[in-house]
Amino acid sequence: MIQEFFFAAWPFVACGLMVAFVCVGMYNAKKLREKGDEANAHRKQGIGFYMASVLMYVTSIIMLLDKGHTTSEYVVWMSLGSMMLCLGAVEMRKIKS
Repeated sequence: MIQEFFFAAWPFVACGLMVAFVCVGMYNAKKLREKGDEANAHRKQGIGFYMASVLMYVTSIIMLLDKGHTTSEYVVWMSLGSMMLCLGAVEMRKIKS
């Protein structure tokens, strides 16, 4: 019973956590930009995107293990993880320039 609830509720929890990681990273970056610390602002924002990407990859693995989800759902979550990973890499690259 608890396992079925976990597998059914996890995508909703993951979406909420993803939004939280990205928003907290952007909020911290905004505060650092107000202080004039552009490099650390990009770092904080990139870390938020990286944490969201790990969360999306874990969600895709959970969906792959659960029999109630289709392959297309797994692919969507894997794509979201890849998108967040790319956004995090872009933010980290901005530190160097």
